[in-house]
Amino acid sequence: IEIDPEGNWITSIPEDRTGQLYFYVYIGNSISSNIVSRGYYSSANGKAAVDYEDAVPVQISEKEENQVTIVVQTGYKINGKLILPDEGYVNLNRHVSVYLSAYGESSGWYDTWCVLEDNQKSYDYTFLVPKQKENYRIAYQGFDWNEDDGSTNVVFSEYQESESPVLVDGADAQGPDFRLQLLKTTIKGTVKRPEGVEES
Repeated sequence: IEIDPEGNWITSIPEDRTGQLYFYVYIGNSISSNIVSRGYYSSANGKAAVDYEDAVPVQISEKEENQVTIVVQTGYKINGKLILPDEGYVNLNRHVSVYLSAYGESSGWYDTWCVLEDNQKSYDYTFLVPKQKENYRIAYQGFDWNEDDGSTNVVFSEYQESESPVLVDGADAQGPDFRLQLLKTTIKGTVKRPEGVEES
């Protein structure tokens, strides 16, 4: 469903549909506005629910449903860094982002992207999570850097997870700093089809 700049939206239900609907909102680039990126419709004028179990379904009826209001919520931040080794460098000459995730037992999954800029020794990351007490496991997911062009001597593909959970309780929280490793070597190879097997 498309949402206009004022937050208004509309959706049409075919006449042969029955039952009930759950409404879920996702907000991209929510960190700059300090708004939690997602939530479920929970009541006509209430706060967006974090958990699916707290969502309130809307019954499909013959009459027009005038208004379903989802009040999105501000959140707390978890901040941390990706740190390059002392001799590490990044000269990408293009936009590259790496992916990190945060998981809370009650709140579920949240993710963020860390933008790699040239000639920096560290990169900041930020998660925005609901304003409820929760422990989060933070993980640097990494990505497979497979260009042998001298643009970096750092390994970005190594998955790392925080040694202990990060507690969010009434305020912003400090997340772990992930230290990346220098590239030792690369391994190249080729995958070939058997003779006589054509590309399908």
